[in-house]
Amino acid sequence: MGDLGSIKNNSYYANFFYLVSFILYLINTFLNHSMFSSLEIYPLIKIVLFSGVVLFLAIKLVLVDSFSLKELLSYLFAFSLMCLISLNTGDRQLITLIALILGAKNVNFRYIIVTFFITIILLLIFTYLSTLLDIIPNLQYSRIRDGEIKIRNSFGTIYPTVFAAYLQSIVIAYAYLMNERKAFNHLILILLSCISIFLALELADARMSGYSIMLFLVFYYISIIFFRRIYRNKFMSKVISLSYLVGFLVIFYLSYNFNTENTLYLEINNVLSGRLQLGYNAFQEYHIPLLGQTIEFIGFGGSTKEISEELYNYVDSSYLQFMLRYGVLFTILSIASYIILTYKRLKLNDYKFISIIAILTINSMIEDRLLDVSINVYWLLILSFYHTAYIKKDSYS
Repeated sequence: MGDLGSIKNNSYYANFFYLVSFILYLINTFLNHSMFSSLEIYPLIKIVLFSGVVLFLAIKLVLVDSFSLKELLSYLFAFSLMCLISLNTGDRQLITLIALILGAKNVNFRYIIVTFFITIILLLIFTYLSTLLDIIPNLQYSRIRDGEIKIRNSFGTIYPTVFAAYLQSIVIAYAYLMNERKAFNHLILILLSCISIFLALELADARMSGYSIMLFLVFYYISIIFFRRIYRNKFMSKVISLSYLVGFLVIFYLSYNFNTENTLYLEINNVLSGRLQLGYNAFQEYHIPLLGQTIEFIGFGGSTKEISEELYNYVDSSYLQFMLRYGVLFTILSIASYIILTYKRLKLNDYKFISIIAILTINSMIEDRLLDVSINVYWLLILSFYHTAYIKKDSYS
């Protein structure tokens, strides 16, 4: 490896140590979302994997990266704030998130997303094969729709919507990565999307994810057809950058002011499978904290045992979970981060990112996985760099 002086600020080692840490993180988090988490040996595996994440991330931050005093103080403040909120919530997910974001400094995001794409596909295949070998169960849920019983397969994950969310994440990752000037890549994207939509709608009965994939494709092709020179239109870039904030305001207003006597509210609630009602109930039961609070959201997953309507209180919206569980400050910081990130990407003419922020905005209104980097890898674009033939080089490269 050479002497330590040759490692400092070396892009090869920055990418290498971060990607090793990131792969271990993906495996650890994916297994936690799967029925492998029910195996007796899993706690030991989790400790080994998480230790590897911390070790390789620490090596990069200490031996490879260098920081100005301003950067160091800013990063320490951000990390300390996430630790404080985590103590209040009893959830260390924010600590992992901020560590991965800070660790991605000077890392090529293209390597990150390629690693993400390949690793998630391999984990999905491995998990499915494990169900066929009876190593872990394929949990099957059922519900009645249009007078018929619909079987929902989890394929080794803890719940069908988790499986479908991973399918959606690989479709988005491939679309972001691919060279859209080559027709063959579009064929692969459509094929991958059709397979994912079929699995999500027909075998997992995860309608939101299936429809989200379709909607993403619409956004994607609109982006590459009509916004190929988005960096020239500063006004439109600013408007698009605010979409994430608009999504938050819409779902917050609808949930906070939900009224069972209002026909429009009831229709929207029905379309969203009761999400407005559950959000409203949460606002009635819990206050909105500044720096987080402990909340036990009870939902399905990891077991096929029935949960009574009185006990079920799970809030699917990432926006609302941010506000209720992690507090006002984290909600403001996360929204501001995505506004700044979006504007930064559009200034660099990253027109494909329009489709990503659009689908993230919609998914954050109705799904709870925005915080999970194993599904939403785009948090890591905050400090990493990414440019291709159509993206102007940013200041980190």
